[in-house]
Amino acid sequence: MKTKIAALLLLSLGFAHSAFAVPFYLEAEVATLTGGTTNSGFYEVEGGVDSGSAASLYTPTSGGNNVAGYWVEISFGGNPQPILTSAFFRAGGGANSAYLWWDSTDLAAFNAGVFTSIVLENDNLANGLLNSQGKFQNGRVGLNGTAGQVVIDQQNNNVPDASSTVALLGLGMIGLFVAARRRASK
Repeated sequence: MKTKIAALLLLSLGFAHSAFAVPFYLEAEVATLTGGTTNSGFYEVEGGVDSGSAASLYTPTSGGNNVAGYWVEISFGGNPQPILTSAFFRAGGGANSAYLWWDSTDLAAFNAGVFTSIVLENDNLANGLLNSQGKFQNGRVGLNGTAGQVVIDQQNNNVPDASSTVALLGLGMIGLFVAARRRASK
C-alpha cells in the first residue's frame, strides 16, 4: 500500500510541476531610470509586435493602463529559457523619453532559476515615467542576451525535464505495483 501511495504521489507531483507556470517579475522599484534611447537586436516588443533574433521563440502579452501602470509578459513557450544580460521598458516616444533599465545584477536570480516567462512592469509612481498629465506611458520593451540551450545527452537525445522524469518514475512504480498484485492473486 505504501508503494502505491508513493507512486501516485510521484506521478501527481510530476504532472503538477510540468503544468505550473513560473514567471519572473522585473519590478520598476529595482530598475535604474535612464534617459535617451535603447534598442535590442535580441528581442523587442512594441504595441504587440515583436522583433529581433529571438522574435520567433517568444510570445508577448501586455496589459495595464495609464493610471495603474503597464506590464509586458514575455513567455518562452516550449523554448529554453534565455540567458539575459539586461532588459528595458521604454516609456513614451521621441529621443528624450525615459526608460527603466535592469542590468545583469538584477537578472542574476532569473539566470540562476527556471522560469516560463519574464514580466516587466512600469507601475511605480516613484520611477519617473509619468507624463505631464501624471499618467503612465506605455512603450517598447526589450531583452538583451542569448537564446537558451537544450540540454543534450551523450547519444544526442533530448534529456527529459525533471517533471517528466518524476512522472515516468511514478508510472513505473504503479506498473510494478499492479504486476505484483496480479502475481499475488494467482
